[in-house]
Amino acid sequence: MVHLLPGRLLASVVAAIAVVAAIPDPSSYGDQDLWVYTAQWLPQVCNEKSVRDSAVCKHLSKSQFQTTHFVAENLVPTYTDGSAQFGMCRYEYGTFLPSNIVAGGGANTLKQYWPYLNPAAKWGHLWDGEIGGTSTPQYNWTCGGMHQADYLRNVTALTTGITPSFVSQHIGETVETAAVRAAFKATHNVDVVLRCDDSTKLARVLVCLDKAKPSATSSDPTYEPTTAIPCPNAIQSHDSCSGHEVSIVGVGGRSFVSV
Repeated sequence: MVHLLPGRLLASVVAAIAVVAAIPDPSSYGDQDLWVYTAQWLPQVCNEKSVRDSAVCKHLSKSQFQTTHFVAENLVPTYTDGSAQFGMCRYEYGTFLPSNIVAGGGANTLKQYWPYLNPAAKWGHLWDGEIGGTSTPQYNWTCGGMHQADYLRNVTALTTGITPSFVSQHIGETVETAAVRAAFKATHNVDVVLRCDDSTKLARVLVCLDKAKPSATSSDPTYEPTTAIPCPNAIQSHDSCSGHEVSIVGVGGRSFVSV
């Protein structure tokens, strides 16, 4: 005998099935198409409302490196449609642990190359690895194919070589956008994506990177970023430096934006 569900219960079951069907499958380990590394120009980014009161921005003038070089904002495992990989594939999800911070280069190195702009972060505690604290970033990409320490080492290595000398030589000046693009292409051998505040103030650069392809028999496969590659259209569409010229803002070049 077939037992029919009451109308209200049947409707609830159908609705639940529809919701589940609408949720995409979680990412599989290392299944991203590429990595997208985003670097930020702090003299401009620190003008943005969301971070201008952060400890890093308040101390920016004291850092010779951060006022003359791009620094890391994030490194995200990404699909060609522009969406970020998600899911929890490893127990390492959450705050970067102190042991991994040390193995990844140490707090002092990370404070320089990947400054944490959380306004709640405390200057004397940046990258302290405190669980539940406010001064260390979260590791959100456990399906990307890297352990915490490996991820940190890759972020530092990418940041070390991101800034063309052309940019450092023209701080506080307005230059042709094409010249900035050419400088990055000469450095990385591919076109990068430039992001500008108000379309004219250089704020960020995005570099797309291929991923390692480990042996199928590896017991601990690594899918870390390798060489720079052309960005897919979905990433290129985020380029916002549309003017003929861009400004490379120096410290004190205040031009507050409400981002």
